[in-house]
Amino acid sequence: NADTRPGLERNLAMQRSVGVRTEMISLADLRALEPRADFAEDACGAFEPEAGYVDPVQATEAFATAARQQGAVIEEFTPVNGFEVAGGRVISAHTPRGSFRGGAYVLATGAWSARLGTALELELPITPQRAQLALFRQPVEFGHSHAVFADFGHMTYFKPLTAGHTTIGTIDDREARV
Repeated sequence: NADTRPGLERNLAMQRSVGVRTEMISLADLRALEPRADFAEDACGAFEPEAGYVDPVQATEAFATAARQQGAVIEEFTPVNGFEVAGGRVISAHTPRGSFRGGAYVLATGAWSARLGTALELELPITPQRAQLALFRQPVEFGHSHAVFADFGHMTYFKPLTAGHTTIGTIDDREARV
């Protein structure tokens, strides 16, 4: 609508400036893309024909499997309490289960990475945020999955998941700061 269109246009310009193929689409295009949705008469949207998303759990498991196949040792559920550093390199990681030495280390602690990074004098631009979302089961008669939608008027998004589910969450970062 008229209130959110300028922000959408700025977002599209920013995305194009970094090489994302995206375009503004009309209400007719939106309805053709998802005829099951109920769009307001003044709705407009953006479409990214090459866009997609990744299931973070599946992606993490895939990376972990590939790393293990190459000889990596992954210590899950083992908090790191500190490091031994020499010559600007991590020599060992200290945990309640003992110290672990390795030739390379991966800091893959998600929202906790910035806090742990300070022990290594790393300034990581990571800010934990609360995610408010709900999971809905799509009716059997819903048919095929749907596109990912962001509704900036209501500050929500709709994303299909596997097994006939949809996640609906907030995109209002004023609520998300922790």
